[in-house]
Amino acid sequence: MELTNIIQEQRLELMRQRHSFFSEMLKGYSHLEIFSRAFDKQLAVIGIELQLHPDHISLYIPLGCNEYETYHIIKNKENKLVVSPYIYWQNDCANDILNIFTGKHAKEEDIFTC
Repeated sequence: MELTNIIQEQRLELMRQRHSFFSEMLKGYSHLEIFSRAFDKQLAVIGIELQLHPDHISLYIPLGCNEYETYHIIKNKENKLVVSPYIYWQNDCANDILNIFTGKHAKEEDIFTC
């Protein structure tokens, strides 16, 4: 395995851990606005920018060296809050959308489907 692949797999694992962390935070919440009010300040303290949108919440994480990840909290088909497996991120100097569980590139419209 090439060094690049090892580094990418480690980064994917961190993304999955962040996804799991955010998913745990969602337990007991069914409304975007209530979740936003409950966690906006706490996330800001640790450097995560929460933005409430009409149909989702974005969680922007600056990682240094112009790298970032943006996770999205959306409502699934059962109308429950979930963290989308698709994130925006900085991929070797290019913005990209990635499914963190498959490692495959995605389209913007994929983000809001679960």
